[in-house]
Amino acid sequence: SFGVFVIIFIFLLKIYETMLPFLRSYKWNKRIFDIPNLEQWLYQGSLVIENSQTSKTLQITSSNSGALIRDYLYKNFELSCKLKIENGGGAGIIFRAQDLENYLMLQIGIWDDINKNWGDKIVITPHLRFLGNFETFNIDKREPFFYFSNLQYKNLEKKELLINLKVSDNIVRLKVNGEEFVWSIPTHVEPNLIQRPGTFSSQDSQKQLDFEQKSLLWFRKHYGMVGFRAYGLEKAIISDLKVEKL
Repeated sequence: SFGVFVIIFIFLLKIYETMLPFLRSYKWNKRIFDIPNLEQWLYQGSLVIENSQTSKTLQITSSNSGALIRDYLYKNFELSCKLKIENGGGAGIIFRAQDLENYLMLQIGIWDDINKNWGDKIVITPHLRFLGNFETFNIDKREPFFYFSNLQYKNLEKKELLINLKVSDNIVRLKVNGEEFVWSIPTHVEPNLIQRPGTFSSQDSQKQLDFEQKSLLWFRKHYGMVGFRAYGLEKAIISDLKVEKL
């Protein structure tokens, strides 16, 4: 009967959902020793991979959503690369990405502390991308969340940043030319950028529950893809990319 068919379908669906992590496990913790070929990326915007006798580089620009390396999933991992930032602005390092609309990101920018605009100081701004919307962590007057007081981009040899990113459970450690920034991944996000409501009355307990479920950062400790982002006129050039599990 139709009812039996529905029950069997639901049962098989539950089994599939249970087995899905194991079916995807072949993608977990695969080592990356260089820039993957173009067909291995999911991306929006402009992505160019160039080969030379000495190196392989990735150039990304005009990419609001970013670029992700598919078929490579990581939870706790270490990423290292060399990064150049052209045309001002910054570049984002993406991790634990479920797709191009849900991920965590640290933006590395070049900041002018006097004019409150892009300049020469190396700064870090954490981002969450949740259901296609960005939530950023900036302090007042649109200043960066964190900056390295001793790093000046104009003084760097070859204008090249040495990046080392370690992600372990909910702790993120980013080193830029040896200087470290530490970030604790939040548990929740503002859903669709709607401001958090005030206190709930007892009869609104279901509304509170619904809100908590919608704002939970569910992929906070999940396996996900890694990648990069450079928005608008920003241009990021990445080389010597390595990724492996911790």
